[in-house]
Amino acid sequence: MQQSLSKHLMVLRAADLVSAAREGRHQYYRVNAKVLEESLAPWLTKYERYWTSALERLRDASERSG
Repeated sequence: MQQSLSKHLMVLRAADLVSAAREGRHQYYRVNAKVLEESLAPWLTKYERYWTSALERLRDASERSG
């Protein structure tokens, strides 16, 4: 399990999605929010219209029933 997790973290570090800092025997990881945001932006834009429409329909349905 730990070996698998280490491999995943190495991939995330290589993509600059996380950074690591060692303190003694421990290694702490931090998400690079800016890189994550930039990476997800095209995907989020693609689905934004769908989500907005779906949430509006959900709101309208809840207002009609409540």
